[in-house]
Amino acid sequence: MTALQPLSPPPGPWAPPLIGHSLRFLRAGGAFFADQRARYGPVFTVHLFGAPTVVVSGAEATRFVLTQEGRLFGPRWPPSTARLLGRKAITTQSGAVHAQRRRLFAQVLGRRELTGSLPRVEEIAREHLAVWAARPEVTLVPLLNRYAMAVACAVVLGEGAAVEAYRSTFSTWGEGLFSLPINLPFTAFGRALQAREALLALIRARLDQGDRGSDMASVLLRAVGEEGQPLDREELADQLLTLLFAGHDTSSSTLSSFFLLIAQHPAVRARLVAEQAAFDPAQPLRLEDLEAMPFLRQTLNEVMRIYPPVAGVFRKVEQDCSFGGWRFPAGWAVLVALGLNHNDPAVFPEPTRFDPDRFAPEAVAGRDRFAFLPFGAGPRVCAGLDYAWLETGVLAALALRTLDWRLLPGQDLSMTLIPLPRPRDGLRLALERR
Repeated sequence: MTALQPLSPPPGPWAPPLIGHSLRFLRAGGAFFADQRARYGPVFTVHLFGAPTVVVSGAEATRFVLTQEGRLFGPRWPPSTARLLGRKAITTQSGAVHAQRRRLFAQVLGRRELTGSLPRVEEIAREHLAVWAARPEVTLVPLLNRYAMAVACAVVLGEGAAVEAYRSTFSTWGEGLFSLPINLPFTAFGRALQAREALLALIRARLDQGDRGSDMASVLLRAVGEEGQPLDREELADQLLTLLFAGHDTSSSTLSSFFLLIAQHPAVRARLVAEQAAFDPAQPLRLEDLEAMPFLRQTLNEVMRIYPPVAGVFRKVEQDCSFGGWRFPAGWAVLVALGLNHNDPAVFPEPTRFDPDRFAPEAVAGRDRFAFLPFGAGPRVCAGLDYAWLETGVLAALALRTLDWRLLPGQDLSMTLIPLPRPRDGLRLALERR
């Protein structure tokens, strides 16, 4: 009787010493993974950020990894990301501490809190749209960054935050999130570490002001940990930095993709404008109104399918396991390539075509829910997904009511992908008031 041979790790391309495939990934983003999937299939191995990494795609493999948190898999981030987020951020915590912090974040980001935040978010959106409308032409990406940071500062830190100080420093910090962790003054990582310290100084100054009411900083100042003690200042600063990132970069990326795609698809725009006609523009927005805009929700989902603000999530293999006939060795990294899932032609025919009807109720009904996960899934699903919908939905709805926009010629509309997707030339638009 022949003995069974042990399973092998998945195949993959040859990796240069030390740097592995990190530079190729940083240059090409998802295109690098798409090339490897075409060659090796939905499960393959690369070497990223100093670790052998199994890349998985497809709904079944995604479900296998994301639902086994705390058993087969644990949290892992590239060294640069983990260092810049902070060792006490919820993204890098695990076990009982992570579970307790998620319960805390559920309070910070609950429906009651979002209802209370909506009037201020709408006020900020109207203020920014009025500034845009006064200009015949704009470069939109920096304007969206200002809007998203203004919302994040108001909701996370409360009124009076130095929005421009945060915004300019955040850009440098974000550029180092997915970089080679070489701490020199001229590297992206080195500059990002300096920016982190500047951001933490601003956040600590806010903490010194104490509990000021309903903003997220005040809620966290009142919170206690597992032992009934207040969270220490290091953790408070790391958690607030994470909340600012989650409430800024992903939303501004999604909105830049929204304005780009709507400018390119006038038929979709016409349907969106018609949907907004059902609402009285003189009345303030309510959460119930946003929930009564199904085509806007479908459109934003399709935007995130084509240009996912989070194209992949990392995990660590905690114990040897297998999937699809391949072994996942303990200690290796795993990357769930959500962007590959979103472009799987077996699930989304003609995946490069922009079609919000892919997310109509009848289209979604028979689809595996792990095929489309813009906010992840499992115990580490993004706690701020409802907040993201609020921030993006409010601005998108009000822009559709008040502005027409078209692309200016002679610009590069390809996307930079690191740290998040944005049009390379900043998305230059001609604007007209409606």
